[in-house]
Amino acid sequence: MPPANRSGASPRRRPAGKAASRRPLEPAAPLAALPPAPDEPSGFRDPSGRPRLSGLPQAASGAVSPCPASRTFSFESVISNRLGLHSRAAARLSQALENFDCEIYLEKGELRADAKSVLDLLSLCCPCNTKVTVLSRGPEAESALLAARSIIQDRFGEEE
Repeated sequence: MPPANRSGASPRRRPAGKAASRRPLEPAAPLAALPPAPDEPSGFRDPSGRPRLSGLPQAASGAVSPCPASRTFSFESVISNRLGLHSRAAARLSQALENFDCEIYLEKGELRADAKSVLDLLSLCCPCNTKVTVLSRGPEAESALLAARSIIQDRFGEEE
């Protein structure tokens, strides 16, 4: 006798040889783009609504550079600890940045991740010696970027 389910009734069984019918999955609705910030310069976003880095001023070797007419800052760095941007390092970076009132992103090539999200950071797959760009925008953008630069250059607080 088949075991009873929670309600006490015996479970219904499908006749042998009959497959379960499944509805096809519906495509997900596209994500809405973030509305532009009041101080955002024209041309900051690409046609899909993502912030664009090309055209923003980049500073040499880790110096923070402000974007004119906006509170957008960026710097380039290299992930230099032996294990790269692994889970402990990603958690340390996201925890340090979560209380800043700004948007902050880490970019590797054309991939972009929210630096306040551990899963987003891990999705970048940054092994040792990976070149990344950190971009920040908002009221506390400069201080958040300085904190991120300090953590990255300190190899996420790891000896190796």
